[in-house]
Amino acid sequence: MSAWMRAVRGGVALGVVGALALPAAAQDAVGVGGMVFIDDGQLEDTERRSILEDRESFPFGSDGLLGASVWWLRELDQRFRAGARVSWFGSYALVEDVDDDEDEPDPIEYGHLLEVAGRGELVAGMTDAVDLVLGGELGLLFLFPGGDLEAEIEALDNQGVDVWSGPKLGWSAKATAGARWRYSDRLAVRGDLGLGYNALWIFDTDETVQGIRFQKQRDLEIWRYSLTLGVEVSL
Repeated sequence: MSAWMRAVRGGVALGVVGALALPAAAQDAVGVGGMVFIDDGQLEDTERRSILEDRESFPFGSDGLLGASVWWLRELDQRFRAGARVSWFGSYALVEDVDDDEDEPDPIEYGHLLEVAGRGELVAGMTDAVDLVLGGELGLLFLFPGGDLEAEIEALDNQGVDVWSGPKLGWSAKATAGARWRYSDRLAVRGDLGLGYNALWIFDTDETVQGIRFQKQRDLEIWRYSLTLGVEVSL
């Protein structure tokens, strides 16, 4: 037998072994859910014009509480799944935290917030129909400026400052724990509690405007507590 034929037979044998090693019931699943979330954040802002410096820092919460998610997951084996999730947090607005004896300030509208994340899950059966699901996510954040933030960007632009007006970027990491109830072979209902860390970069400008050096940095750090309820369909 020629070396070429031996290589072909070896490749076929490896392919058969690999196919047999794959889970027989491997499935993809897609889901959609609604989310309730509470944010605990910190804003840090520094603006310098020549030798003048203005710093602002305050804790904040989110004005909105509702969001939505869609996800796709692939079964790697009986216990592990991996895929992606896209979450939308609506029109995102900050509300500065103040003392109880102070009037609550007006929300600061920042625009629409979107998260795109990779996700991994560990699934452990608790009963014939209910699974414990532990998950982790790592993702990117996209904040599309609107409202007060968009007006601030336009004001800086009118002053001759070259400020990026497109989506503001950030990153996120999240851990979840929940349960999935398998209503049928293809349909499941699930709920997940989540704790996530988010970082967003709003401004990062250092340039000379009309002969004066101008610098502006603003970051948001957010701890997010969430509850997601949804349905999942196996394909």
